[in-house]
Amino acid sequence: MKKIKYIALLFVMAVTFTNCDSFLEDEIRDYQEFRGKSYGIIATESNKIIGFYDLTDVAGAFSGYTITFIEDGAQFQSAEVFVSFNGGARVSTGTVVSTNPADITLTLQDATTTLGIDPNTLVIGDDFVYSYDVTTTTGEVFANSLRTSVKTSCASDFGGTMDYVSSNLQAANGYGCPVGNVAGTVTFTDQGGGTYLISDLGFGQYESSCWNDGPATSAGALISDVCNSITTGGLDQYSLVYIWNITDVTGDTLSLSWTNNYGDSGDTVLTRQDGNDWPALTTN
Repeated sequence: MKKIKYIALLFVMAVTFTNCDSFLEDEIRDYQEFRGKSYGIIATESNKIIGFYDLTDVAGAFSGYTITFIEDGAQFQSAEVFVSFNGGARVSTGTVVSTNPADITLTLQDATTTLGIDPNTLVIGDDFVYSYDVTTTTGEVFANSLRTSVKTSCASDFGGTMDYVSSNLQAANGYGCPVGNVAGTVTFTDQGGGTYLISDLGFGQYESSCWNDGPATSAGALISDVCNSITTGGLDQYSLVYIWNITDVTGDTLSLSWTNNYGDSGDTVLTRQDGNDWPALTTN
């Protein structure tokens, strides 16, 4: 008889613990689902134009995009736009949108005025972050999870095809480089964000009698331009690293010397085909 009682007691305890575990799992799941909600309104960003503030044109610098508020258990009425600077406190921009979707334009001047920042003190990489408080048709106000970062940088525009004349070409263990000049064209393909893909990092050196090879390029044949400061180090098809040193910029011509880590080198003058002047570029 005692044995039967013990078995019954163990059965009740097992049922109790099983129900408790199920309850806890449900509670955890509900809590996780609650945390994943955007409190009734979900904001998404699209159609971004000029994703940075151009420090070369502080007065005219702007960014813009479309923001869409997806109703998820609540109805959208309006959204107030806030801005913060380099991780600081949020401050209202005074902009309230009441259309959905909404096209938003953000200017650097408005941001600095709102935050009380002297635009002349800005440096490359400063970060303005925009956020949104959404008001529903029932009057509830929720801080949305979307954050839009607009960093300070500089516009870059020297993509296109350039004429080159290369001289003083040298090759490590090559077949003998030409004594005179080598002429041709090279293309700078804009990859966005001041990054350019170069069709020939050695400006004709590989194709000349130095190597009788194809142009020095690959998917990694990249340089970057940040506020007219050029960073080189692109890779050719043999994973050789190319370093450029800009020696002169005059009008539509740019002079540079280059080397790679195999021992090749040369001097090149690039002339823009569009007739525009080069900016005051330097290499770092």
